[in-house]
Amino acid sequence: MAYGSSILEKALLARLAKKKGVSAIVHLHGSQADVEIPSWSSSRRRWLERSFGAPHIIVALTDRMKRIVMKAIPSVRVEVLPNAVDLVSPPPALELAPPCLGFIGFLDGRKGEMDLIEALSSMGDLEWQAQIAGDGSNMEAACNKASQLGLKDRIRFLGFVSGDHKEEFFAASTSFVCLPKPRTCRYRSSKGWRLADRWLHRRLGASPSW
Repeated sequence: MAYGSSILEKALLARLAKKKGVSAIVHLHGSQADVEIPSWSSSRRRWLERSFGAPHIIVALTDRMKRIVMKAIPSVRVEVLPNAVDLVSPPPALELAPPCLGFIGFLDGRKGEMDLIEALSSMGDLEWQAQIAGDGSNMEAACNKASQLGLKDRIRFLGFVSGDHKEEFFAASTSFVCLPKPRTCRYRSSKGWRLADRWLHRRLGASPSW
């Protein structure tokens, strides 16, 4: 369950599943969810309680997010499943030279893409490449910043990626970067790692731990 229209979409699917006698697990996420959820009207809360109530389960990523949901729609069942991966020991050797840093997310400033570009500019004496996947209102500014800092040939801006292009992004990345802003880092998780779970397991031997 994400903030915005996704709430309605998943609520409708949950209602359909309930009519069919099927239990559903509803994933709660969204960088503004802690603001969006408390703002729901009483009528919307009652409707969502009916939609997401038993036998369904809502999955939150942190105890804090669980408390926010329970305060808004207390009759639903909420379970916490934090995102994590098991450490691989010893770390596998990097297959690509130079290493390629991967960043994926909506580029609107919240996830720190400008901070990342600034940080990369201080690594000019090292060999590395980077690729940034995602679009958004900040994409042009990010591209311009990379050019101004002399990183145009070292950072690739891929735009929105999906399907095979997303697989190619993960396969070409030796490390993944997540730079949430301070106001969101208390509960945000790296979408890049969630999407990369399958690739990590196949290529590096890491197993997702939920």
